[in-house]
Amino acid sequence: MLSGFTLQHGKAAASPGLGGGGIRIENSSPTITGNIITNNVAGDGGGGISSSFGSPLIQGNLITNNGQIPGWSGGVGGGGVSIGGASAVQLLNNVISGNSWSSSSGGGVTLFAAGTPLLKNNFITNNTAFSQGGGVWIVNRSDASIVQNIIVGNSAGSGGGVYWLVPSGGRGPYLINNTISGNNSGQGSAVFADGFDSQVQLINNILVSVNAQNTVACGTFDASVPIFRFNDVVSAAGLPYAGTCMNQTGSNGNISADPSFRDPSSGNYRLQADSPAIDSGTSDGAPPSDLDEAPRPVDGNGDGIAKFDMGAYEAPLVDTTPPVTTATVAPMLNGMGWNQTNTTVTLNATDSGSGVQFVRYSLSGAQTATAINSSNPALVSITMEGTTTVSYSAVDNAGNNETSKSLVVNIDKTAPVTTASAAPMPNVAGWNRANTTVTLNSTDSGSGVQSIRYSLSGAQTAPTVVSNNPASVSITAEGTTTVTFSAVDTAGNIEISKSFVVKIDKTAPLTTTSASPIPNAAGWNQTNTTVTLSATDNGSGVQSVSYSLSGAQTSGTVNSANPALISITTEGITTIAYWAVDSAGNNESPKSFEVKVDKTMPVITGMPPSGCTLSPPKHQLVQVASITGSDALSGLATLNVTASSSEPDSGTGGGDVPGDIVINSGTVQLRAERSPSGRGRTYTINATATDIVGNVIESTVTCQVPK
Repeated sequence: MLSGFTLQHGKAAASPGLGGGGIRIENSSPTITGNIITNNVAGDGGGGISSSFGSPLIQGNLITNNGQIPGWSGGVGGGGVSIGGASAVQLLNNVISGNSWSSSSGGGVTLFAAGTPLLKNNFITNNTAFSQGGGVWIVNRSDASIVQNIIVGNSAGSGGGVYWLVPSGGRGPYLINNTISGNNSGQGSAVFADGFDSQVQLINNILVSVNAQNTVACGTFDASVPIFRFNDVVSAAGLPYAGTCMNQTGSNGNISADPSFRDPSSGNYRLQADSPAIDSGTSDGAPPSDLDEAPRPVDGNGDGIAKFDMGAYEAPLVDTTPPVTTATVAPMLNGMGWNQTNTTVTLNATDSGSGVQFVRYSLSGAQTATAINSSNPALVSITMEGTTTVSYSAVDNAGNNETSKSLVVNIDKTAPVTTASAAPMPNVAGWNRANTTVTLNSTDSGSGVQSIRYSLSGAQTAPTVVSNNPASVSITAEGTTTVTFSAVDTAGNIEISKSFVVKIDKTAPLTTTSASPIPNAAGWNQTNTTVTLSATDNGSGVQSVSYSLSGAQTSGTVNSANPALISITTEGITTIAYWAVDSAGNNESPKSFEVKVDKTMPVITGMPPSGCTLSPPKHQLVQVASITGSDALSGLATLNVTASSSEPDSGTGGGDVPGDIVINSGTVQLRAERSPSGRGRTYTINATATDIVGNVIESTVTCQVPK
């Protein structure tokens, strides 16, 4: 075995080794596989490989650009491969291209008295011969089987693709399921047939000439002609059959119609779905699989009957069923059909017939794109927020179009926004005096609001509550309650938590009074008095203390800070009306407080006049005074009247009478008598008046009893 080598620049120029510039095989049967055999030359034949009287297996090699030694002439030819001598060479699955034989025949392959060689599944292309057989030259006794080869682009004077000259008594070649097209020759673009070739058979071949050249030409060496069965022989402007070959079109299954190759310019000689060569062949001698190793036969035209095709390729089973595309989304949409992130839609088409050719899709809505043809599967990235419709379908290799489908992709990457409002609205200090309803109203321009969540802490508490939108929250507890809230949209976006403070104070403040100095037990003060109004409020706090004065001292309403200090300086009774207001606006019910001030001494009246005299002293009782006390403000508390004498009562001598001083309820009687031995008698009358507040006044008067 010779495998995996590159054999190049060889030269067979010395007798007897004038054949096989790259490889020379004689009387042996090696395996030559997987090699590159290029740019070799020989003098007699087989620029690349020469095989003589052996049955080697030559398989899977690249045999290119080999040929005849420049300046040499003649020889058996075979720029690529030369096979001679009775043998059974197998030339399989090789690429034999760009070889030449410059002075005679057999540009690609020469079969010279080659026995029964098998040429199968080879690409014999772009080879050149000076004389005959640009692709394959077959002469002498060479009963070859030429099966399922691509023979294209070769050129020669006669038989651009294949040339044979069958000797008398020879069977000649069998050509089965070959595609021979685009070869160049003035005599037989595809085939030049000559000699005793009545046993030669051409079955299931596609033979196509270049332009105006004749496709098959039969020579005049002998009157016999080959057997043509189930071939498509075509010439665009020349004759399909020329020379001694009668036109076989319409007989024995032969046709002459454009085979509709898929893309011959790029070397693709597979059949289009409308090719007349599909299901037009016969099973006689046809290989069980084609050049692509696809099984033969299949029903390529959809008539329900599997038949062999002409040429090297079997058309696939006719496919009238469109592909089926499924769409999957990653990440998966939530239960409401929304995603929070960019989304990839995978469009995966399946087709059990001809296979998927491409997937087509377009986008509309939030994200747009015109029709795009993509390989299968197609990955579609959706990044825009909103609703995007993916319209999609697939086309298979048979041209079947799937009915368009659509998939809706909803993306919302933005969380909702919730606002809070209170009813009634709080005052400027942020307080309410009544139960308050907080309305939580959320908006979401994408998927829409799914729910609002809130909880309460502080004065009023509540665990997390899930509510519809909008949510109404009733706050009834006095004090400060914090409403913590957020919203969730249908796509699952969660708003960052916010808070709203509700302050409720439904209780009015309480004001107390105190006076300084503290009044006496009767409620009176003798001096200016300061009244302190001190308010308390356990809720919103005291905002102000208000008061007004009436009575002895007056003033209009005064709004004061807390505590309020009020100076009462006017004597008399002053009434303070007062109340407080808290920050929530609660007004205390007005109260009153009396302040009594009396700074004035009481008044004593009815005292004896100054210089009072009791005369004549006759021992009589004389009323000298009727003393009274009064007080215009707090009132008289007490009046104490006393009298004393400079001489004892009931003195001796002179007719003294006892009971010299008589006081009764302020009436003062004095006895007009004196001691005879004295210098005169003096009575002292003392009156002390005290008012209720405690002011005291004293008055003293003397009365004389002269000598």
